[in-house]
Amino acid sequence: AATDMEESLVVELGLQTQDKVSNASRLTSVSAGIEQHQVESFRRATIFSACGASLDNSTLASIVGRVQPGAMVEVYEAVWIWPSAGGLPPPAAAPALHTLKASNVSSIRSVETVRKAMVFNGLVPSTTPSLQPLSPEQLQGVVAALYPSLAGQTNSAESSDGLIALTMMLQPYLALVHMEATKPAYKQGAAFSLRSRMPVKAAAAPTSPAPALAGWDAAAAAPQDGADYMDEDELIVEEDRVAKMPVRSECAPDATDRRKACKNCTCGLKEELETNERGETVAVQPKSACGNCGLGDAFRCAGCPYLGKPAFTNGDEVKLATGMFEGAVPTEAVTALKVASNDSVVKLGLDDMVDDF
Repeated sequence: AATDMEESLVVELGLQTQDKVSNASRLTSVSAGIEQHQVESFRRATIFSACGASLDNSTLASIVGRVQPGAMVEVYEAVWIWPSAGGLPPPAAAPALHTLKASNVSSIRSVETVRKAMVFNGLVPSTTPSLQPLSPEQLQGVVAALYPSLAGQTNSAESSDGLIALTMMLQPYLALVHMEATKPAYKQGAAFSLRSRMPVKAAAAPTSPAPALAGWDAAAAAPQDGADYMDEDELIVEEDRVAKMPVRSECAPDATDRRKACKNCTCGLKEELETNERGETVAVQPKSACGNCGLGDAFRCAGCPYLGKPAFTNGDEVKLATGMFEGAVPTEAVTALKVASNDSVVKLGLDDMVDDF
C-alpha cells in the first residue's frame, strides 16, 4: 500500500520513462495494481501511454480517483501529428500506412482526442499541449502495444524484421504529446456565484423535521390506547335527524297521472292543456336556439331537433313522406316495355319494381 512518503503516482502503460521521481509509486498495469492504493491518496500522477487502447476511459478514471482534489495529472501519449481532423494522414500521403489493420491504427489518437478524454474524466487542462519526438525505445513500445502477438515472438527473425518495418513506417507520423491538467477541488453538488465566481456554500441540512411533519410523527408514535377520539354523533344536530319530505312540484303529475300547469307557466304546458280542452290539436314546432335550423344539417347544432331533416323556410311545418314514392309517381302508374320479338306489350306495375331497387 502507498505510504505517507509516496506523494506521486507514475503509471507506465507501454511507455517507460528514464526520469527518476522521488517518493513515487510505479505501476505498469492499472488493473493489477491500482486497487492497492487508497482513494485520493496521491498529490500528483504521471501517465505514460503508448496509445488510446492502453489508456481508455475506465483506466484514466481509476487513476484520477487515486489523486487528491487539486492535484496535478500529467499525460504522455503517442499521437498522430498530421494536420487533419483525426491526425491520421490520408491515403494519398501515406498509402503504406493504410494497408495496416484498421483496428490497430485506430488505437492511436490525436492531440484533441486525448484532451477530450481528460476533460471527460473531470480534469481541467492547465497548459497548452506540447509535442516532442519519440525516442527509439518509446517508438518500439508503441509498436509492441499495437501488435502484442508479434512483439511476443522474441526468438523469431521474421517477427523482429516486421517490428522494425512497422517502426520505420510509423515514425514520420507519430510524436509524444505532453498535457497537464488538475483535478478540481470541488465535488458533486458544488455551486458558485455567476457574478463573483466565488464558491457558494451548500445549505446545511435541517437538524429537526418541520413542525408539520413533527406533529404527524408525534401522533403516529403516541400510544393508541389512551387516545381521545371524537364522537361522530356529536357532529349531527337535531335538524339532521328529522326526515326530509320531498316537495312536490305544482306541475308534476297527480295521483291520476294528470298534469296541471303551475302559475306563471312558461314551458307551454298551459297552452297545451287549454288546446286539449277545446278539442283542438296544434302541432308545436320546436324553438330554434341558434336560428340556423332551416339552413340544413351543415348549419345546425349538435342537439338540434331538426337533425336529419331537409332544409326549410322558418315558420313552415316540416313534413316527411311516409313512403319512398309518395307524391312522386301515382300508384296506378305503369311502365310499358315493348318486346322486339313478337311486338307484345308487357305491363309492369309500380309494386312489381320495388324489389329491384
